[in-house]
Amino acid sequence: MDIQTPWGRERGICYLGQTFMPINVYKCVHEAILVCRQDLEAGLLSIVVVETNRFSVWWELPDW
Repeated sequence: MDIQTPWGRERGICYLGQTFMPINVYKCVHEAILVCRQDLEAGLLSIVVVETNRFSVWWELPDW
C-alpha cells in the first residue's frame, strides 16, 4: 500500500489492523530483532519483516 507522508509517497503494509512503514534494513536477523526489542522497551511497536537477503524493521504509524 502507498502512504502519503511529509516526505512524499512511501510504501507501507497493513498488519492486524495497524499500518507500518519501513524504517531500516539489516543483513542479520539478530540485529533487526535487537532494534525491535529496543523499540518495544521504549513503548513503540515495530515488526521485523523478512525480505530477500535482508531483514527490515517497520514502525507502526499513528492513526491520522
